[in-house]
Amino acid sequence: MQPTFMTSRTIPLRITGALDINSSKQIHRTLLQRLEAGTDLAVDLSEITGCDAAGLQLLFSARKSALLRGTSFTVGAMSPAVARTFAEAGMDPTQLRGLPNASI
Repeated sequence: MQPTFMTSRTIPLRITGALDINSSKQIHRTLLQRLEAGTDLAVDLSEITGCDAAGLQLLFSARKSALLRGTSFTVGAMSPAVARTFAEAGMDPTQLRGLPNASI
């Protein structure tokens, strides 16, 4: 796991509980509010207890939104539930790095 680099405009955000279709709308709203304020986001997913494909889509969507706004989106920690969902989808979490200005 890469270290998360914080700038003076970085806002740490810990997401807890489920990262799934039931919670994604509210989490997406929160992420967008922070990104619209022009802040860089450092997201901690270490306390996620469940994750599904909607949760993964949310991470990539937030990353794209950050890129379009000229801010950064980093994932500093990831729970086994999130890592397992990436694996089940045949994806590697480092695929978020495939986009410019991303880290995980």
